[in-house]
Amino acid sequence: MLPPFIPKLIPDKEHQTDESAIQQQTSKKKPPGFSLEQSEGTDVTHTSLQTEPIQNQQYVLNEHLFLTNFKTMECANKLQHSYKTCLYYHNPKDRRRYGNFYSSEMCEFAEKDQVELCPLGEECPKSHNRLEQLYRQDKYKKKFCSFYPNNLYNCEYGKYCSFAHSESEILIDLIHNYDYDEDFYLFHYKTVFMRIIGKIIEENHMSKIMSPICV
Repeated sequence: MLPPFIPKLIPDKEHQTDESAIQQQTSKKKPPGFSLEQSEGTDVTHTSLQTEPIQNQQYVLNEHLFLTNFKTMECANKLQHSYKTCLYYHNPKDRRRYGNFYSSEMCEFAEKDQVELCPLGEECPKSHNRLEQLYRQDKYKKKFCSFYPNNLYNCEYGKYCSFAHSESEILIDLIHNYDYDEDFYLFHYKTVFMRIIGKIIEENHMSKIMSPICV
């Protein structure tokens, strides 16, 4: 029997209500001209500042899949059930090879739906399907689900989804949760925000070059 999930107690940032949490939220500064609506949806999301008058900090129980054995063993249940919410594999596209010897880069034969022709077979150092590509430590829960935040009920994978369904579930630091102090502007502002600004400037410059000259 596979261990399905690894439970983790994480402070619920969306419902953090003790005095220190409220003080922390209200002391945050936003960089000039920054708008969350202009940022990438999978990397940044809105934070909730709503609080309730309770004494103790709330915690949410996040259950992350035990990736070591996930989808590496064949399912013994022959009755009709959803493959997307099962710990075991049901066909080659639903199977992960055991181990971490392959990368998230997709095998060229898998991209053509001809993985059976891959000359390296089981020893191929590249992913042979989307499951192998997404359910790995460097990818799992590192971006938000495409249905986040308002349409999560449409996600057929539920808690088995490889993408995060909440801020407390995501396994990366969200830029809008940083304290906008000196370190932020020295290290994060230049590497994240200035890259976006640079891209906008470059696009505007190219549009001027390519535009016809009026005489």
